[in-house]
Amino acid sequence: MVILFPAFLFRSPFSLPLTFFFSFVLVQITLLKRQAEYVKELLEPLLEKIEEEGEKDGNATIVCLIDPGRYREVEEVINKEAKKATLEVLDLAAVQEETVV
Repeated sequence: MVILFPAFLFRSPFSLPLTFFFSFVLVQITLLKRQAEYVKELLEPLLEKIEEEGEKDGNATIVCLIDPGRYREVEEVINKEAKKATLEVLDLAAVQEETVV
C-alpha cells in the first residue's frame, strides 16, 4: 500500500528558495556550411545549449554554451572532423541561474 502525503507537510515555513549558478563558456564555431550538420550531430552531446545558428559567405556559425571541462573534447571533434573550422571563445563567464523553491 502506498500512502501519499501533500507536499506542504514536508516544507518548512522557514525554508528559503535556493539559487544555483552554473558557469559555462560561450563559444562560436565557424565551419564550412556543407560540414555543419554532420559536425553539429557529433557535438550535440557535448553542448549545453545552442544560442544561435547562422550562415554567411558559405560558412555556418554556431554560438553555444559548453561546460568548461568539455572544451578540449569540443576542440578535438572540430579539429578531427571539420576542415577550415575555428573555435572562438566569446565569454568565459557565461552564467546560467536556476532557482529551486
